[in-house]
Amino acid sequence: MASLISLTDGSVRQIRKTAEDPPRVSVLDVIGVVAGSDSSCSSTVWERLKTQFPDVGTNCTLFKFPGRGQRETPVTCVKGAMTIVMLLPGRATTRVRKSAASTLVRY
Repeated sequence: MASLISLTDGSVRQIRKTAEDPPRVSVLDVIGVVAGSDSSCSSTVWERLKTQFPDVGTNCTLFKFPGRGQRETPVTCVKGAMTIVMLLPGRATTRVRKSAASTLVRY
């Protein structure tokens, strides 16, 4: 992902969310969309983040999405998701952080 602008409706629809109000989102899906990785790689990145930044998991709970073969998945609120995005390693996420910083400065 080159920036926040490149997060299209199609890629955002890939992020599973709960039916609650306000909804929580799948941590693994957020990591996958932002970093451009598959679910296996997203799980590895998530485990590394929790080891490196133990506080990142405090806003997360496990949730089992409906459907066949679904497993319990870590979910978090929007604030938690943005915290995770800001901690992600890699070039793609660096561009997302720069785009977010630019947007914040404009407003």
